Amino acid sequence: MSMDQLLSQRITEVRSTAEYSLERLLLDINEQLCALMSKQGVSRSELADRLHVSRAWITKLLRGNQNLTFRSLVAVAHELGSRVEMRFVPRDPAYEEEWPVDTAFGANRKGTVSALKEPFASQLREASERAIAA
Repeated sequence: MSMDQLLSQRITEVRSTAEYSLERLLLDINEQLCALMSKQGVSRSELADRLHVSRAWITKLLRGNQNLTFRSLVAVAHELGSRVEMRFVPRDPAYEEEWPVDTAFGANRKGTVSALKEPFASQLREASERAIAA
């Protein structure tokens, strides 16, 4: 089996885990919050002031804090003139297969084996930080 086939097999395995689903959900939340803030011209400082929290708390939130509570999420959404909806849906392989291997690990595959030790977590966090900076 070639390295590409092994990599594809491992990625398929990882994408079926709860940890991967959590990272995707955190990234989706992050992207939606960043989009709302950008659309409304709301800075992290302004949102922190509205919520009576520190700017560091907002930064931590936008980095994908796994301890995000529904209470916090609802408060942030409320301050941005939105509401949170939650629903359970069957897993869709098309959604899980949305990112090709090159996107997940970058065009340069050096270090791919070591990257599999923490599948996608660091890549998703980096994408999250890029979204915050944008």
